[in-house]
Amino acid sequence: MQAMIVSTWLSAAAVFALVWSIALLIDPQTARYRFALVPLLVCTACWLADGWLFFGEVRGGVQSVHVILEPPIYFIGPFLLLTMGGIVWPQKSVTTARYILLFGPAALLCALSLVPDWNQALAPKLLVVVYCLVFIIRHRFLLGIPEYLRPGLRYGLIFILLVIVGSLLIGVAGFVMQKPVLRLISALLLPVILYSFFLLSRRYPLMFTQLEAAAASLRYARSRLEGVDTDAVLGSLEHCMAIEKMYADEDLTLGALADCVELTAHQLSEFLNERLGKNFNQFVNEYRVAEARRMLLAETDRTTLSIAYAVGFNSRSAFYRAFHKSTGQSPGQFREKYTFQSDRHSP
Repeated sequence: MQAMIVSTWLSAAAVFALVWSIALLIDPQTARYRFALVPLLVCTACWLADGWLFFGEVRGGVQSVHVILEPPIYFIGPFLLLTMGGIVWPQKSVTTARYILLFGPAALLCALSLVPDWNQALAPKLLVVVYCLVFIIRHRFLLGIPEYLRPGLRYGLIFILLVIVGSLLIGVAGFVMQKPVLRLISALLLPVILYSFFLLSRRYPLMFTQLEAAAASLRYARSRLEGVDTDAVLGSLEHCMAIEKMYADEDLTLGALADCVELTAHQLSEFLNERLGKNFNQFVNEYRVAEARRMLLAETDRTTLSIAYAVGFNSRSAFYRAFHKSTGQSPGQFREKYTFQSDRHSP
């Protein structure tokens, strides 16, 4: 009776994981995460199915199926890390070297599982623990994510996290202490995690988007200007803009200027907003307009459009708009007014 209940519980969860993975392939809201989330669910389904074969006491008759189900289990950790990384750093590309570091250990242990007498049953759980620890250590600032989430989503994720930690610890303890009952409890908790995560994603359809926004807020908060030498930053900005004339590049970005002053883009943005009271575009346009004013008077043979391009504006309308906002007049009016005054006062 117990074996039948366990079999039903684990096998149903395995089928559910497969069906959910297929559904995610056509769900537009998860398009950016499915490349890692779908394989993660498939690997989880294999783990559940393997648990059903083992704890349902039918494993001995289908050893060949176990050989097929086991390899994907080793890749739960890498795909879990890839899924979390895609939420935390959605714009960050994964290089070939990172893929090797991510999947290399799992592939090695998967190969070792083919060695006779290799205790492969514990390895997948340890891999998940190691990958989760690596992620938490590298991104420990993310422990503050719950503060940026709605209460329902926050408590739901905390519950799932606690069940995951409990399942892994109980499972590892079961192997170490040779207690089959602990291993069984660990296996039975896996469907709880799966169903809870599904229900939470249905209750909050934009869950991934909200997690991404919370991570972005934390990254921004992390880049505060504590310990930054304000005078040094001002000097670096003056050098980059006045000496190197970075404003003249019409494709100048916040990131490029931040690199020049040796700050992160978030730090520079905060510095401009909090210390100078202006945003990046306003800051750059001040230098462009100042140079344009000088050129309008010093190089009277040049057209205003030529000067606009020379100082970094990429269109006539953008130049006129920024110039009028700064001086209260158009470039032509400015040139005419000050050229007339200069001629009037000349001997």
